[in-house]
Amino acid sequence: MDGWQRFFLFSILWLIFAPVYPSSGSSKVAAAANNEPAGRRKLAAGNPGSISIDCGVVEDYFDENTGLLYKSDRDFISSGENHDAESGSTSLEAFVERQCKNLRSFPTGKKNCYTLRPEQGKNHNYFIRALFCYKNYDSKNQPPEFDMYIGVNKWITVKGLYPNGWDTYAIFHFSSTDIIHVCLVDTNFGVPFISALELHHVNDSIYRSKFGSLNVARRFQLSYPTGMNFRYKDDVFHRIWRTLRLTNSIWVNATPEIQPQEINDSYKLPIEVLRTTAQPKNDLDSLAYNNSFSCVQSCNFYVYFHFAEIVEIPRDQRRVFTVTLNDVTSEPISLEYLKPQTIILNTQEDIYFTIDQTSNSGLPPILNAFEIFEVVELPLSPTDQADVDAIMAIMQSYNINGDDLQGDPCVPKGLSWNGLNCIYDNNPPRIILLDLSSRKLTGEIAPSLSALKAIHSLDLSYNKLTGILPNFLSELLNLTFLDLSYNELTGPVPEFLAQLPNLNTLNLSGNKLTGSILQSLIEKFNNGTLQLRFERLLLSIILFSTFSSY
Repeated sequence: MDGWQRFFLFSILWLIFAPVYPSSGSSKVAAAANNEPAGRRKLAAGNPGSISIDCGVVEDYFDENTGLLYKSDRDFISSGENHDAESGSTSLEAFVERQCKNLRSFPTGKKNCYTLRPEQGKNHNYFIRALFCYKNYDSKNQPPEFDMYIGVNKWITVKGLYPNGWDTYAIFHFSSTDIIHVCLVDTNFGVPFISALELHHVNDSIYRSKFGSLNVARRFQLSYPTGMNFRYKDDVFHRIWRTLRLTNSIWVNATPEIQPQEINDSYKLPIEVLRTTAQPKNDLDSLAYNNSFSCVQSCNFYVYFHFAEIVEIPRDQRRVFTVTLNDVTSEPISLEYLKPQTIILNTQEDIYFTIDQTSNSGLPPILNAFEIFEVVELPLSPTDQADVDAIMAIMQSYNINGDDLQGDPCVPKGLSWNGLNCIYDNNPPRIILLDLSSRKLTGEIAPSLSALKAIHSLDLSYNKLTGILPNFLSELLNLTFLDLSYNELTGPVPEFLAQLPNLNTLNLSGNKLTGSILQSLIEKFNNGTLQLRFERLLLSIILFSTFSSY
C-alpha cells in the first residue's frame, strides 16, 4: 500500500470514527480524543450533550473509572484561580479520585458562573452535578460555605463539606434557555470553590416534576457492603449509588447468567443495581425505612421505588405487594421476571415507608433501589433573551470582561452586573440603563446596541470611539439620556436625534461633528424638551453664534 492509499484509508476511517463534541474548545477536545483508543472515544462520546468538567486542570483527559472525557474549565469560565488539593493518606473512591486532585477557587467577585451550552439546547431535561473536594487546599482547615445558583435562581447552600473527603450536589433540571449558568455566590463565609461539574442530557419524561427541579436528597441501592458509594460505567444517567441494608432484611442475588441487556427500562438502572434485592428476613414481615431530611427549600419530596424480579419463581406462586409512604399507599404491584418497575410517591413529611405483602401473595416483598428527591422551585425568570444576546454581543465587540460580568445580567437583583440597571416590573426583566463610560472602548458604536429596545439611558462617554453617529440609534425609541461626549466621533449630526420622542438629555461634547440639524436640536432645547452641551463643533458662523449663547 503506497503513501496516498494509506492516507486515503486513514482519512476515511477518521471520518467514520472521529467523535463530535460541543463547540466549546472543540479543537482541543478532538485532538485529545484522537490520541485515545477507539473504544475510549466511543465511550466518551456515548452520551451526546454531556459536558464533564474537571475544574482547575490544564488539559483535557479521558477518565478510565467513569468512561468520560473530562475537559478543562478554561473554556467555561474566565475568573478564579487553579489550585492543587492537599495530598494525604485519605483514600477516595476511584470515580472521584482524579477530579479531587485539583480545584478552582474564586477569591474575587460576588458571583462566578460556569457557562454550559448543551447541544440539545432549551426545553430539555438535564442532570447537573457539582463535586467538592476541599482537602485543605488553602491550609486554613476550614471548609467554606456559599450559595450555588442554576441560572438566576438559588439552587442550594453548599455547607458541611468534609475536610478530607468529597461531597456532591445533584439536580434534575428542565432548562428553558439554551445556555445554563451554574454560579457560585460568595456569602462571606469563606472562598467558594469547585472540583468538578457535570451536565448530562436525560429523558424528559422521567425525573421530572411540574412543580420545579428535582434535587437529589438520597439514592440507595439495596446491596453490600453497606455504606459504600458506587458509580457504574453502564449508568447512562451517571448516578452515584450508596449501598444500604434495611432493618431486618436480607439480600437476594440474581443468578450469574443474567446479562445487562436483559434488564432494561426507561430509568436505565445499571445491572449492578438490579442484581441484588432486599426482602424481609421473615416472609410475613415488611420492608421498612424511616429518616428525616433537612429541607433545601420546599420539603416536597418524591420517592422513586425501583423493583426487578431477578429470581425465577414457580408458576403457581405470585409476588404481590404495596408501598406505603407515610399515609399514601400504592396500588398492588406484581412483578414479571426481568421486567423492572418504578413506582413514584409524593410526600411533604419526613420519609417513612413500608413495603407489605398482600393477602393473595405467596412471596415476600422486595426492593432493589430507591431515590429521594426534593422539589426545588426556580421561580425567577431570566433577563429578556434579546437583551441578553445584545449585551453579550456588546461586551464581545469591545472585549469587555470581568468578575462582575458573569451569569444573567439582571437577575437576581442583588447580583446584577455593574454598569447596568434593569426594570423588574415586566416579565422577563429588561435592561434600561447601560453605562460604559471610561472603559477605553475603541472602534465604532456597536450595532448590537440597537437591540436594547427598552433602554432609557446610554452612556458611552470618555472613550475612544470613532466613526459617525449611526442611524440605528434611531431605533432606541425609549431613550431619554444619551451621552457620547469625549470620544473621537466625526461626521454630521443625524436628523433622527431631533426626532427621538423621549430624549431629554444629549451630550456630544468633545467630538468633531457637523450638520445643520443642530438647529432642530437647538429648537428642542429652546422648548425645554432637550438639554444640550456641544464643544468643538464645526458649525457655520451663524449657527455657532446662535448656539454659543446657551
